[in-house]
Amino acid sequence: MKISIKYCRQCSYGPRAASLAVAISRAFGISPELQRGPGGAFDVLLDDRLIYSKHETGRFPLDAEIVKLIQQHQAPSPES
Repeated sequence: MKISIKYCRQCSYGPRAASLAVAISRAFGISPELQRGPGGAFDVLLDDRLIYSKHETGRFPLDAEIVKLIQQHQAPSPES
């Protein structure tokens, strides 16, 4: 499992990204990759798939919300 947090450096979103990375690390035991992104970006990617976008929602995510999204995207499908 690879998790990336893409954030806007010019917007000073780095501390928010770092805080979310700590929450993810505590929940899953892995360290997300922090990546500088384009202006206004705050996106969370799981295995290179976008699972959260500030541009789409118009807000920053709650840490628990991202943990839940990761769990949902990692859950086995019913056909398995």
